[in-house]
Amino acid sequence: MKRLWDPYAPQNIRNPYLMYDRMRSEAPVFKAQTGEWILTRYDDVSHVLASDDFIVGNRLEWMKRQLNYLHNNRVDFQAIVDAMHSFVVLLNPPQHTRVRELVSKAWSDHQVEAIIHENIDVLFNKIDKEFDLITDFAIPLPVMTICRIMGIEDEDYKKLKVLSAEMVRSLNLYTSLKDLVTISKASGTFITYFKEYIDFRKNHLEDDLVSKIMIANQNTDEPLTDPELISICIFLFVAGEETTVNLIGNGMLALFENEEVFNQLRESPELSSEAVNEFLRYDAPVQLVGRIAASDLEIDGLSIPRESTITLAIGAANRDPQKFDHPHKLSFDRTFKQNLAFGRGRHFCLGAWLAKVQARIAFETLITTFPTIQMKQQELRWNDHLAIRGLRSLRVEIV
Repeated sequence: MKRLWDPYAPQNIRNPYLMYDRMRSEAPVFKAQTGEWILTRYDDVSHVLASDDFIVGNRLEWMKRQLNYLHNNRVDFQAIVDAMHSFVVLLNPPQHTRVRELVSKAWSDHQVEAIIHENIDVLFNKIDKEFDLITDFAIPLPVMTICRIMGIEDEDYKKLKVLSAEMVRSLNLYTSLKDLVTISKASGTFITYFKEYIDFRKNHLEDDLVSKIMIANQNTDEPLTDPELISICIFLFVAGEETTVNLIGNGMLALFENEEVFNQLRESPELSSEAVNEFLRYDAPVQLVGRIAASDLEIDGLSIPRESTITLAIGAANRDPQKFDHPHKLSFDRTFKQNLAFGRGRHFCLGAWLAKVQARIAFETLITTFPTIQMKQQELRWNDHLAIRGLRSLRVEIV
């Protein structure tokens, strides 16, 4: 008999939605063999995301316990904790409020669209009639954009994108010793880079996001420390990059596999905003997020003890037939549009606006510049991250 929760099975890496359907039907509140509770219904996931009865932090706390055990065995991964301690997605009030308000005040969409168009032009000038949509376009685009927004030199984006791909494993549900070694090396390099960058910016403040955060920080009653600023910079760089890469990759694959819908977008590119929202629902870049029960509580008649780990299956919630008609169908004409791809409540993604703008422009430009773009015959290979869903490669051609 197949296990209900078997996320590492090859067929579930390729397509987790059949597993989600079965769980939602047979055990929508399911205690996994690893001990956490898995929620797959839209209403349950939405409630937990918005409720004060559930807190974040389990990811970092779990890693700290694992790292402490390894440290006792003479393996030092302190750099991981130093890099992640101010990741806003891992914080609870009051620290979460303090960090989020500071970053929110500094965020601006000023000139962002122009930056994105300039970056796309640079990338289009480098590609041939056959290219890899992921490695040649989707991966470099958001890295180039966040570098410009943060005021980072253009030539640094290539080395930083490699570090980002390694660091993003820290957000996965389960991490091996090999993963931790990779994350630790990336953490140490990121810390060194952003320490030097913040030291430089102290005497060279400009109009970039990091400078704005530093200026706002100087004018607050409880300023953040340099280590906190470094961690925030790492998070802003890593989180925004990976989400956008997979939004573009997953969305283009969905179009290639749904020719009628693709033709609709070709004929009406002004639908690109609706398309982005549907791509987020249909094949969400972030599939799983974690919470902790802040007190003893009950979900669907089941007792959830305090400090229990809750895994929210965003991908399952976004295909719940109780909320979305024909949930496995790609459609730009939906009446209910409130997918949970960027979360809900106080932890709604800070960079959601940037990911949406960047994806909208990417789809519009790809389709209008290359109306005959099509997918080449290939075996699709997915990243083995559980929390973040995306392709390793997507070969395309202009015919």
